[in-house]
Amino acid sequence: MKAIFQFLMKIILDTNFLLDCAKFHIDYQEELRQHDLYVLDKTISELENLINQKKASHAKVTLQILRKKNIKVLKTINESKSVDSIIAEKEGYAVATADKELKQRLKKRKIFVIRQKKFVTEI
Repeated sequence: MKAIFQFLMKIILDTNFLLDCAKFHIDYQEELRQHDLYVLDKTISELENLINQKKASHAKVTLQILRKKNIKVLKTINESKSVDSIIAEKEGYAVATADKELKQRLKKRKIFVIRQKKFVTEI
């Protein structure tokens, strides 16, 4: 019997990726089930700010899902840097994002995106 090994990756979920998953009803945890999923504490802060400003209708659902699914939270040290800058500097993590500029900054890393508003795939 041949053993099939899945390479376990650590994937940081970006704010816009999470919001799009909520918007398109994509179960990212199921799509990425073979990997360890993380968010930055600043991502959670961004979602909370969006809820307070009532600018993102999917932010509340996104935050509830994150808490329900027990996604691991990475603590950030530098408060002045943007979430995208912190993600770009984090070594050893793949990134799930819909942000075009962030994707360009991450050229040598594994990136996961939403395709056809239905599923998550690696590019």
